[in-house]
Amino acid sequence: MILLKYGLNPFGLSPVDSVVFDGFSANTDDTLKAMTIDLNNNIYLAVKSYEGALDGWDYYIAKYNRYLKEQWRKSYNSSGNATDEPNAIQVDTNGNVYVTGNGGSSALTLKYNSTGTLQWAGTYSNGYGMDVAAFNNAVYVTGGSPPGGNAILIKYNSSGTQQWAATYAPSNCSCDYTIGYRVKIDTTGNGIYVGGGHGDMVFLKYDSSGDSIWSYAYNGPSQNTDQMIDMATDVAGNILAAGAVRESDLLPPVDYDDFELVSLNVGGGFASKAAPMNPVLGTHPGRPRGYNLGQNYPNPFNPSTKISYFLSEDGRVILRIYDLLGRAVKTVLDGQYILKGPHEVSFDGSNLASGPYFYRLTVGDGKYYQVKQMMLLK
Repeated sequence: MILLKYGLNPFGLSPVDSVVFDGFSANTDDTLKAMTIDLNNNIYLAVKSYEGALDGWDYYIAKYNRYLKEQWRKSYNSSGNATDEPNAIQVDTNGNVYVTGNGGSSALTLKYNSTGTLQWAGTYSNGYGMDVAAFNNAVYVTGGSPPGGNAILIKYNSSGTQQWAATYAPSNCSCDYTIGYRVKIDTTGNGIYVGGGHGDMVFLKYDSSGDSIWSYAYNGPSQNTDQMIDMATDVAGNILAAGAVRESDLLPPVDYDDFELVSLNVGGGFASKAAPMNPVLGTHPGRPRGYNLGQNYPNPFNPSTKISYFLSEDGRVILRIYDLLGRAVKTVLDGQYILKGPHEVSFDGSNLASGPYFYRLTVGDGKYYQVKQMMLLK
């Protein structure tokens, strides 16, 4: 498995460094399952690695610094040499690392400290972990549990002792299954959001005691299959979910799977709205060669950051900042005529709340546009 680091040049992105990851040995298979980056730009990998016929597939966790120098790596083999497969990895502000996935027939969650020492291993029988999130002294894991692929939400304390486990079976939705794909925690630590589902998108909210606050199922306008793939929340508790919708069940398929954004405004303990949105994400399919929007730096930032871009020809440029609901919150460039070549502008988010934002560059009459995400942390 190869880890690549890219840098921005006037012609786009190009590799500037790389490292080869070998798990058990150079002659066995390694598959990257998840990756995350902390505030110091350290990189954490969760790898499914084959350790031979005796041990089978195991978790491999590795930490690299921003220069791709390995800091540590650890493997974990669950009891009985069962197949172990990580699905998600997260790191908290203290550098503790959390990994969840499958340990045989159980949801297996591990915690390592910043130096790679295993702190605890938690298992939930007859289940599988899909995502993990940590807040203060609490760790939450979501995933699925047979039969029927019911969503699960598990809470551990900082010592790895399970506090409670909640399950959600399909009830108010046309779901094939309700597996939890993503878990998010609000800024108070008392609102835990789970997103998942197949057939309908399913959104769940629990409090920190494991009590259900509300559940909401979203069925798209075609009344066919909707599947949630990723989810984000802002500081107010609004939810933006990305997924796929099957627009037709005709054979051969017509518009079989389209990209879909769904926004839920959350207030008073219930979902007040769920509707498809026109995505602000993406790159124009007819993007002219030579244009490029760079990733802001630093990212995350507080309160200012720099955004670079490259124009292959002169033109009028619009650069706007959007929140999770697709609302423009600030215009950095408003149609100024910019000469071709590399450029850099500063953005100050002092008047905005912490959370994820999107920035979109549009050139000319829209012949080129590109959107990227950035994170404001105060």
